[in-house]
Amino acid sequence: MHVLDLGCEQGLTSIFLAKEYDVIVFAAGFWISATENSPIHAEVHDLLFANEFFDIVICVDAYNYLGVEEKYLSKYLAPH
Repeated sequence: MHVLDLGCEQGLTSIFLAKEYDVIVFAAGFWISATENSPIHAEVHDLLFANEFFDIVICVDAYNYLGVEEKYLSKYLAPH
């Protein structure tokens, strides 16, 4: 299973999911550089993954920063 942890920052949720549930987690952060904690440093409007690549997308305490755009989910994470 492929999981996108959107807005992971320090990656604590990502680490927990990978260890406890044995899933492949892509930890995409915005404010902490990838060299500091090894997540993917990503811009939420330019994610470079194929449509339907992820089985699940989680966003813990960060959606208020990225989801302000109308229809963000349907436009960038779950296009038809």
